[in-house]
Amino acid sequence: MSAPIQVDHWGHNQIKGFLLILQIMGILAMFLSCGLVINTVSAILVQQIKQIGILRSVGAVRWQVVRMYLFNVLVFSILGLVIAIPLGLAGAWWLTNFAASFLNFDIGQIDLPPVFCSNNCFLGLIMPAGIALIPILAGTRLSVYDAIYNMDWVERRMTGLKRLLGKLRRLNPPILLP
Repeated sequence: MSAPIQVDHWGHNQIKGFLLILQIMGILAMFLSCGLVINTVSAILVQQIKQIGILRSVGAVRWQVVRMYLFNVLVFSILGLVIAIPLGLAGAWWLTNFAASFLNFDIGQIDLPPVFCSNNCFLGLIMPAGIALIPILAGTRLSVYDAIYNMDWVERRMTGLKRLLGKLRRLNPPILLP
């Protein structure tokens, strides 16, 4: 008796290519979200440098301030997960049905596997908190005097930005626009 011949679906290679594109886009979205978390937390910390200095002057230890900002990040992460998981499931259902219509088959139902939910919860909670540690540790490293009175590091960053923007003003507008 001979072994049965295995025949792939006619759209197998297209599906593999489409899934590869989706995986690459997911990885890029993770990197972009890391940058968004770093920029957002950095902006919050720059605005609240004096408040951090006041907290430290009345007796708050650096790790208490770090925990306070990490708790803030975790609250926003939980809110993001509550919004993202149902919307992601709806988007996956729509995309699957859209792709299935081109391949001439129907999708019965889509369920949420526990592994998917646990991976999303892990990444949605741990990744922002881990990435946010970079600006939080940098922003809480200042002494009380520097945070309240000096703010030297903020001015140094701003002068570097001013120099960069000054160089960009010299460019022609058609070059500067793109």
